[in-house]
Amino acid sequence: MVKALADFFRYTISRKDTIVTVREELKNIEDYLTIQNYRFQNKFLYQREFDQEAPYMNCGMIKMMLQPIVENAIFHGLEPMIGKGTITIRIYLTTRHLRIAVKDNGIGISPENLHRLNEEILKSDHVESMEHQKHGMAPKNVNQRIHLYFGKEYGISIYSKEKVGTEVSISLPIVNEMDQYTIRGV
Repeated sequence: MVKALADFFRYTISRKDTIVTVREELKNIEDYLTIQNYRFQNKFLYQREFDQEAPYMNCGMIKMMLQPIVENAIFHGLEPMIGKGTITIRIYLTTRHLRIAVKDNGIGISPENLHRLNEEILKSDHVESMEHQKHGMAPKNVNQRIHLYFGKEYGISIYSKEKVGTEVSISLPIVNEMDQYTIRGV
């Protein structure tokens, strides 16, 4: 746990890169999950649905993009439930996109709250009331970062069913780790 904590802090603080490889981001997520599982006394399992040797592991993605999504899965999906839960990360390529899904089998989101959350994610304005800032900030921030770096054709979608769980689906461009990616619109 101490090694995971040290590696997690080293990744979040010391690395200057904005674009990292999928492999690097997943290593950070595994460190984060180790820390949280220790904290919650092994309350959840982590399942991988991806090939750790696949070429997409070297694709570029935004640093610290997955951590807020996984954090939401733990705190809003799994922590309130009774018994053990599961977080599953699935990665695959389509012909034009890198897809990453973070799924939990937690308490889920009511249809009304899910609709409101997806609407907030799609809003492009940055000025909001304090009431709106209490809910859905992590997904909205991640979505805005994706739009900023890669364009509005990429982003996240949230699917959920109460008492079944939630899945956050992330769509990214296929970016070679050697590509120099610049911020769009800045």
